[in-house]
Amino acid sequence: IKTIQQNTSTGVELQNFVDGKDYYYIKREGIYYPVKHKKSFFAVLQDKKKEVKEFIHKNGLNFKRDQQRTIAKTVAYYDSLIK
Repeated sequence: IKTIQQNTSTGVELQNFVDGKDYYYIKREGIYYPVKHKKSFFAVLQDKKKEVKEFIHKNGLNFKRDQQRTIAKTVAYYDSLIK
């Protein structure tokens, strides 16, 4: 989500500020689950939690440093486990 805030307090010129926020969701069995932090991420993938944690550790992924990449790679791995 990106929001634009306009500031006209200077009186002379219009200033725009763009604020961006990323939200992540995992779709599982037709339901979208919000992923706000590591705990909610593992709650969605709970049935294969041990395997998912091993995959993250083995591949040097870090949820805090690169949340988008970690979610994408881990969910792809999880999909391969359940098929």
